Amino acid sequence: MLDLDWPVVEIATENYNDLDTLLQVNQIIGISENAIETELNGAYLVVLASIGLVSNIIVLILILLNSSKKKDPLTRCLIVDRFLCTVEMILMGFFLKLKIIFPLLGMTSSGWCNSIGGSEFCSILAMLCLSKMVAVELLNDLIYSTERIIFGTAMIILVLICIVISLFMIFTFHANQAYFKRFHVFLIYYNLIVVDLMRIISIATTELPLYILTDSLTEKDYTERAVFFIICEMNTLGFLVWIFLISFLTFNRFLTFFTPSVVRKNSLFQIIGFCLFSWIFAIIILCIKLYIGVNRVYDAHDLILSQDYSKLNDLNFFNIKIERFVGGLYIGNPMFLLLLYILSYIKIKGYVNKQIAPNTVPKAYLPSNSNQALVSTPHIIASTSNSTNEINYEALILYQGLFISIFYEIVTNCDYFNDSIMSSINLNLKFYWYTFTMVMNLLLTIVNPVTFYYFNTTANNYLKRTLRAAIKVHSKKLKQILKEEDGFEMGIVDWKLYNESVSNDFVVPFDSDTLGVMVISTPKWFGQKFEPFIRNIFKKENYTKEQFEAKYPSPVDTCLKESFNKIENLFATHSIELINDFDFDFTKKPLVLTAIAGHAAGLAYYYTAKDCIDEIKHLCNSKLIGVGVHTKYGGHFAYRCIILFKDVILKNTTFSKANNFIKNKKEIANLIESFNYNWIDGTFRSIGETPTYKYLQKYDTNQLEFWSTSNRFEVMIKIFSTSST
Repeated sequence: MLDLDWPVVEIATENYNDLDTLLQVNQIIGISENAIETELNGAYLVVLASIGLVSNIIVLILILLNSSKKKDPLTRCLIVDRFLCTVEMILMGFFLKLKIIFPLLGMTSSGWCNSIGGSEFCSILAMLCLSKMVAVELLNDLIYSTERIIFGTAMIILVLICIVISLFMIFTFHANQAYFKRFHVFLIYYNLIVVDLMRIISIATTELPLYILTDSLTEKDYTERAVFFIICEMNTLGFLVWIFLISFLTFNRFLTFFTPSVVRKNSLFQIIGFCLFSWIFAIIILCIKLYIGVNRVYDAHDLILSQDYSKLNDLNFFNIKIERFVGGLYIGNPMFLLLLYILSYIKIKGYVNKQIAPNTVPKAYLPSNSNQALVSTPHIIASTSNSTNEINYEALILYQGLFISIFYEIVTNCDYFNDSIMSSINLNLKFYWYTFTMVMNLLLTIVNPVTFYYFNTTANNYLKRTLRAAIKVHSKKLKQILKEEDGFEMGIVDWKLYNESVSNDFVVPFDSDTLGVMVISTPKWFGQKFEPFIRNIFKKENYTKEQFEAKYPSPVDTCLKESFNKIENLFATHSIELINDFDFDFTKKPLVLTAIAGHAAGLAYYYTAKDCIDEIKHLCNSKLIGVGVHTKYGGHFAYRCIILFKDVILKNTTFSKANNFIKNKKEIANLIESFNYNWIDGTFRSIGETPTYKYLQKYDTNQLEFWSTSNRFEVMIKIFSTSST
């Protein structure tokens, strides 16, 4: 065995302990402090130093080859760090080899270190170690600051989402108070909303600022304030109340299905009494916890809020270790609740198999004057029937139990074992651990709202109505710009119907529930928007045909864009994409088949050759394009644009259906043939009219001439001349 006494310390470095420096080097190549202290074999150290050398050279080469931004501070630090590591490994390996060879030559390592060149070598090694540590420190600072900004921003967004969900739950209760007042057990939900908001606000005002702040002095000043301490303990109080309330709900559910006679009826006084008990008992526990010193303290080194549960042992009752007892109860409660959920699931499965009737449901959850029974506590409203059971209640209760219990278990374990975990990981991992615990705590605050909206029919319907109302608001705003009197009409696209109607090449690449609004122009548009647009152009300047076409290659599109650009400004807070009828991808394929999208939006029925196969047999070898016909305008309209709200998802929306009002197959065949072979004369636009049914609006002479000619400049000059006279 080699003597790793490292006598070089006293010779090469006088002002610092070089053992720490050498330990830093060895940790980089995978050798722990304990390994050095137990005198690992020198040959093993040489092998590790060689591996470290090779890996560092490879990393350095990869950084130099792949970095396109070599002037970036982060890249510079990486290059310096790897370069110093490489040189360090060379010298370290050489030094370790000497440690092996010297005994064979009858020379001690300390003798060599005292010899000429030995001390200089060790000094160089020590300086390299220090230089490397400076580079690592700069690198860590850059990475750490970047991570704080990125993750801090994500945490702020998550906090805001949690607040919005909790507040929306309050609005739901208020809007449906006539219904929810019939079930006294919902008072527990009111309290759960309060404690969830308490915890969210606490996280937002204590943990989140510490997560983002990088100035240690600012952190210290912030954490030493009394308000910081109060808000931290408010979080603890909220969590304690949450535990009592959710435990009561679960236990109450269990008794409801196993021994209904015990529960009988959840009276108003029973529920209020338990809620008061939860708050009072939680306050008492909090006071005891503070009295013995188990309070949340900010650890500036680990950058985390922690509390020492070992102080619970100061409460010595019958020589019992209170910490273990409380800890076992604390982390065991979620699994106990999950067990109750599973037992309730088994019992309710028996109810469902017997096809629940109103008189078989425990009275504790049966409202007066109603044929609805509240199955498995207020989360699930079951429409009871003697014949069918449309909802899989047993699956719902099991999923809900898993959802609540798993998040609850994760949070309790993260909290209770926090100090042990933090002491066993490095600073980088501590940062990610802190992020994980904060995310889990925030997700736990929205467990109740999410399960509430998913499992409760009344709340679920209210959420859907709210989303539909949001769609109406969007439609109202759109109509402020794309006015009907200006010749615009809109419809919401059913993307599922669209995808079913097109080939795989044209299936849209986004969620089929995304809000898309199809816009068409009616005969009014030409006179209300386009003609004034052309007149204004010619009033400003007399263009020749070449000048006009150079500046306005597509005047119709330019005119439309004036209206559509206002939409992007109006909905600046949304992620909007405008898909025009003339937009193509790089393969010259249309982004969307607008005629089929118009059919899916209920604006114009899309007739194809499939609707009249026998009548167009003579054209069977031709590739015939379908045509859309509007109920009010026939073919006197045009598809213009699809406004895609990429961040708005529709659920259970009822879409308008296009009116198939042309029933005669010969007339449909005439329509398709006219559109494919004689579209320029415009006769297809009026097909579908009968002596008793005429289209409401049609293109006038100017429009028909404009749309049917290739020399549109002359028509525009004519329009301008007419207006001038």
